Amino acid sequence: MQIDCGTVVSAAGFLETLGEHGLVKQAMPRTLPVLRQLQSSDGFTMCNVSISGCTADELGLTQANVWWQPCVDKGCKGVFQMCEDFFEHPDQHAAPMMLTFPSMKDRSWKIKNPLQHTAQVLILSKASWFESKDLTVNPADPPSWASGKGPTRSPEYMQYKQRWQDESLKVLRELFPKLAQLEASGVVTVAADVSTPSSITHYLAKCDGGATGLNSAPARYTDDEIADALDMKSEIGGLWLTGQDTLLCGQPLVQIAGIITALRVCGFLAACRFGLSAVRHIWYRLIRA
Repeated sequence: MQIDCGTVVSAAGFLETLGEHGLVKQAMPRTLPVLRQLQSSDGFTMCNVSISGCTADELGLTQANVWWQPCVDKGCKGVFQMCEDFFEHPDQHAAPMMLTFPSMKDRSWKIKNPLQHTAQVLILSKASWFESKDLTVNPADPPSWASGKGPTRSPEYMQYKQRWQDESLKVLRELFPKLAQLEASGVVTVAADVSTPSSITHYLAKCDGGATGLNSAPARYTDDEIADALDMKSEIGGLWLTGQDTLLCGQPLVQIAGIITALRVCGFLAACRFGLSAVRHIWYRLIRA
């Protein structure tokens, strides 16, 4: 189906829109030399956990995120060196992890589902770790958004995923001993599933499994040529870019990028009207407070 319009806004990402395998099949003079300098960010190995059987208080769960940083007993290595060791040899070193509890951040969840909870364990990972595992039995499998089905993975890939699942659940149980005790006694049921940078590539059509768009390297913000190429207004008339690649990664900043793009598309006068309306709204709320 073809829809004729004068303006198109892409939030798919810079490489996904204008890259070698992007949506736009036309190399632009301004973007072509820059493409060789840009790389995708690393992805995540994410262990998604379902916990059921007890309340959050009984399990010792809170809304706080937990950062787990492994370190050596004698303290001969700093945090940064431990991270470097992990990225150089992930099979030989413990992984830094972030644990978060999405269900705990929903105020209405504990009312609707007091005995069910979700947890996520995130590990920053490189796509190459999983690509080297001969991960797809049939490389011709279409992406899931086109077929409705996931790819057929190799046994090596599934075993590698299982390794990350076991490590994630081990840390989760160590940090929350009440959860481990209740699970061991059969009161609590824990189920888990793991996604990888390869999952991001397949299901979200992201380049190289990047979880946060382009890599946040210094050149991205200091090189004028790169900054021009990443401008929200592309070289193609009527095509605009928005999202984390045009500003910074992170959920709030992505939303701000969307507002900025919309204001630039609408023009200077519309942007001024929006600004005045926002100021008036804030002033009104302050007076009422």
